[in-house]
Amino acid sequence: KRKERAEALNEAESTVYQAEKLIRNYANKLSPEAVRRTRLKVDAARRIQAGGDTDQIKAATEALTQQLQVLGTQMYKDAASSSST
Repeated sequence: KRKERAEALNEAESTVYQAEKLIRNYANKLSPEAVRRTRLKVDAARRIQAGGDTDQIKAATEALTQQLQVLGTQMYKDAASSSST
């Protein structure tokens, strides 16, 4: 149980770090709404890390991971459309 929780916390922390780095480096290339949604998910993941159980931590991490995938897709589409013009 403790090992599973530690692994979930490590994954959550890593995902939060990736999200914050992405926002820091690419906020100007993302829509304000996408940045806002990502920050909300980061905040939720942090709150749950502080006091949630393992399943809650995993769920928050998964939600944040999905949001990062949305951002990646948006950035890819924006890059493809700007390179074709």
